[in-house]
Amino acid sequence: MNLLIRVISYFLGTLRLKISGEYCERFLNILAANSVSFWSPYVTKNDFFITVLKKDIKKIRILRRNTGVKIKITKRHGFPLIVNRYKSRYGLILGAIIFITALNILSKGMWNVKIIGEAQVEEGQVVEFLKANNVKYGSIMKNIDTDILKQKMLLSFDNLAWVSLNKQGCVLEVNMTEFESKKHLSSPQNIVAECDGVIRRIDASKGSVNVKIGDTVVKNQVLVSGILSYGYENNFVEPQAEILAEIKYFKKITVEKRQKSIVYNGKEKNRYSIEIMGFKIPLFFKDEQNLHKTEKSERKLSIFGGEIPIKIYKDKSLYYNEFTYEIDRQKAEKTANEMLKKHFKEINAECKDIDLIDIKETNGGFTFEYSITCIKDIGVKKIIEFS
Repeated sequence: MNLLIRVISYFLGTLRLKISGEYCERFLNILAANSVSFWSPYVTKNDFFITVLKKDIKKIRILRRNTGVKIKITKRHGFPLIVNRYKSRYGLILGAIIFITALNILSKGMWNVKIIGEAQVEEGQVVEFLKANNVKYGSIMKNIDTDILKQKMLLSFDNLAWVSLNKQGCVLEVNMTEFESKKHLSSPQNIVAECDGVIRRIDASKGSVNVKIGDTVVKNQVLVSGILSYGYENNFVEPQAEILAEIKYFKKITVEKRQKSIVYNGKEKNRYSIEIMGFKIPLFFKDEQNLHKTEKSERKLSIFGGEIPIKIYKDKSLYYNEFTYEIDRQKAEKTANEMLKKHFKEINAECKDIDLIDIKETNGGFTFEYSITCIKDIGVKKIIEFS
């Protein structure tokens, strides 16, 4: 039996019949004479076995009358058997039809963007560029003009030397190559003093040092020159140096009497959103409560190792309670000291001496004035101005 007949037989349905009695051969002749097709005959000592189409069973039972043979169905096979088995489960059949239809539609769209090459362009930048050109997750692949996109990408990203876009199934591959990096010559520079101070240490690797340890310098004074003189010639270099100086200044810190404290109360809630082919759908109702912290994460779904255009977003929300309380002078001074420590970290300085020279109390809080001596790198680069 060739393949075409097998396929037709499967969709029409087949039955395996057991024929028993004294005149089995005569009954088979009657079937053949009445255009009833049968195949795969098998003979045992007392019985015949044949395969017929399901649609012929009624005709076979009519022809069996008065022949003295008995017919028994031993096996059923084919598509009608599956339909009868699940005919009461119409939801399953409908779901299968919807799934196959959706899969067929999705197979024609762009599911993922794959970046190939060593270009310093992130996937997010490429995705945003594609969105700006009406190419997003779910776009029909055959409608994406890769030649036009390639030209637009070269115009949009100055560092790209070559771009190719290839359609691989549901994946759009973007292959990029950058221009070879070139060193751009910056304008000639000096290292000058950021503020007044006394030089305590000099560590210079490039440039001409104009000061020495112990010198007192003022703001904007040249510490390291970017001009090197060799006889009658001047060469420009980019100065590299660390100039540590002792600096003195005054600083005021105000601490309010009424302080707020945020305490985590142990309550947590996870909120999910789903993004399908670029459309984000929240799966929660808006919460009016204040949040102490929200941890965000996202995950792309995949099937058999391949990503599909569906993302799951998770927002883990931690709830807090807010308290208001008042502090006295002692606690305010402690708070001011903590603020000073943060200040030194921000300016990258090493504290040498701190003197509290004045405290003022108002209805709203306390103001502390300090005299500070610290060590910090006061060198900053400044472009040389030629007149």
